[in-house]
Amino acid sequence: MQTVGLIHTLEQCLNRMQTVGLIHTLELCLNRMRTVGLIHTLEQCLNRMQTVGLIQTLVQCLNRMHTVGLIHTLEQCLNRMQTVGLIHTLEQSLNTMQTTEFIHTLVQCLNRMQTVGLIHTLEQCLNSMQTVGLIHTLEQCLNRMQTVGLINTLEQYLNRMQTVGLIHTLEECLNRMQTVGLIHTLEQCLNSMQTVGLIHTLEQCLNRMQTVGLIHTLELCLNRMRTVGLIHTLEQCLNRMQTCLNRMQTVGLIHTLDQCLNRMQTVGLIHTLEQSLITMQTTEFIHTLVQCLNRMQTVGLIHRLEQCFNRMQTVGFIHKLEQCLNRMQTMGLIHTLEQCLNRMQTVGLIHTLEQCLNRMQTVGLIHTIEQCLNRMQTVGLIHTLEQCLNSMQTVGLIHTLEQCLNRMQTVGLIHTLEQCLNRMRTVGLIHTLEQCLNRMQTVGLIHTLVQCLNRMQTVGLIHTLEQCLNRMQTVGLIHTLEQSLNTMQTMEFIHTLVQCLNRMQTVGLIHTLEHCFNRMQTVGFILKLEQCLNRMQTMGLIRILEQCLNSMQTVGLIHTLEQCLNSMQTVGLIHTLEQCLNRMQTVGLIHTLEQCLNRMQTVGLIHTLEQCLNRMQTIRLIHTLEQCLNRMQTMGLIHTLEQCLNSMQTVGLIHTLEQCLNKMQTMGLIHTL
Repeated sequence: MQTVGLIHTLEQCLNRMQTVGLIHTLELCLNRMRTVGLIHTLEQCLNRMQTVGLIQTLVQCLNRMHTVGLIHTLEQCLNRMQTVGLIHTLEQSLNTMQTTEFIHTLVQCLNRMQTVGLIHTLEQCLNSMQTVGLIHTLEQCLNRMQTVGLINTLEQYLNRMQTVGLIHTLEECLNRMQTVGLIHTLEQCLNSMQTVGLIHTLEQCLNRMQTVGLIHTLELCLNRMRTVGLIHTLEQCLNRMQTCLNRMQTVGLIHTLDQCLNRMQTVGLIHTLEQSLITMQTTEFIHTLVQCLNRMQTVGLIHRLEQCFNRMQTVGFIHKLEQCLNRMQTMGLIHTLEQCLNRMQTVGLIHTLEQCLNRMQTVGLIHTIEQCLNRMQTVGLIHTLEQCLNSMQTVGLIHTLEQCLNRMQTVGLIHTLEQCLNRMRTVGLIHTLEQCLNRMQTVGLIHTLVQCLNRMQTVGLIHTLEQCLNRMQTVGLIHTLEQSLNTMQTMEFIHTLVQCLNRMQTVGLIHTLEHCFNRMQTVGFILKLEQCLNRMQTMGLIRILEQCLNSMQTVGLIHTLEQCLNSMQTVGLIHTLEQCLNRMQTVGLIHTLEQCLNRMQTVGLIHTLEQCLNRMQTIRLIHTLEQCLNRMQTMGLIHTLEQCLNSMQTVGLIHTLEQCLNKMQTMGLIHTL
């Protein structure tokens, strides 16, 4: 990243961010957020999230992250973090955490997390982490952590964690988890995992891990774990795990995957994608991806990722991470690693390496990647990771890093570097950070963060989430998902996906992506974003998140995930991933990312971010969100999302991105990003 000039020093970056007045200190930011009533307390926020059923288990989240290839090895992550100078020693981080009194005891942290129901079982979390290949052997992890200067030794790390009161005994943690009924038997979980062919023997896993050079031997791993005082003896560890499993059984948290799948079948959630795709083929809805991509090329939609990255490099978007982080620090954007780790802990992502490794060993969860993939292949779940990523690309899930990061930044989606890197991995965008950054530099796509932030400030794009959410509430945009789905069913709006696609085909709505884009252009679907935003403002769409969540609860918008999935099942929305991937392959939907990106490049879809930002600046497209929302309110544009989309189509709101940006410039909607 340094080689391509991506990163400047954190000091310079933060200095500039301070200069433009974008960021005050986190303290000021939080004070203001409290002033506008946006944030009550994390406890209240989590309580509401729990009440509305917003939060599911981290297991599900991590499983999906794994499926899309989001998570790579910790080794790669740490190596890169070291390269860009992101990580200082954990010692310094922990000292700072102590000085700021940021970290209370893990007991308090866990108590709160338990109160809001944020955390499910640590066992599930660790299982998922293992599933996605997050955790490698302690030996390699510790060696690499030492290499990058992250920790001096695990002993020092654990001593400091104890000093700041972060870690209590596993026993206390498990006792509390038991008290809140968090944990059920791992045995049932593992039995189910075995039933579906997920897990193989640890022996085979370790053999494979050795073969690929992942671990030297379990013996070496355990010896080092003992050396740093991580485990007393494996015997004691297993004894505690047995106690843990007994307690987990007592609370009965975990059902078997078998039961879960049985219920999904019972509610008719899953149809076979086979039927859906057969129908899609019959109606000629789907042509081969080759044809689709060829047409996308014809309409100038796609360029090659290589050219895209080359442009990103040309515009000098990337500087040294060191400089970037220094600036971010100066303006109070980034707090210490301590805050980052706290958040990761809050969501139950990170526990102690001790707990992670102990559980992984105890339950025999880790097997060889080879066997795991073999079984997943056997059940038809995974053809290959390549196919999985190809499918994600085929359905338009993955865009270029440029688009992904731009959007994530625009909506304030990205907080910690961890989230950013996770998403980048999710789309399979990054092969190696070095290659990615080299290309980004070459294409000159990206400007400096300083310029980006300066422009965002200039146009006053961002207001408080409070105002935005307040307006959304005012117009009553959101009804309950239950009511929405019931109504959609009542009016026979949604049938099974097969029926839906059949009708779409019948009316000639969708042909190939080429036809779809051609028609969108022909009917002038996209008008100026300004008009759209003005109307949304007129209607007072958004209120504060608190009110929004309260209202969502009041109107019964959010039910449990079970209810949501039941409804989705009722309408035949969801099929199995296995069948989906099998059919996607059969119909030739999926090609390689290379082909997809090559065509995107060929059709000239992507311009440089520089050009985009310049145009947005020239036309002063963006006023303040407040003004934008006010106008949207005035025009009464939005009734329901259905009406909104119907109207957008009727008035020919959307054109091509190029036309959209040109018009945005012309009408002065955007001052600068």
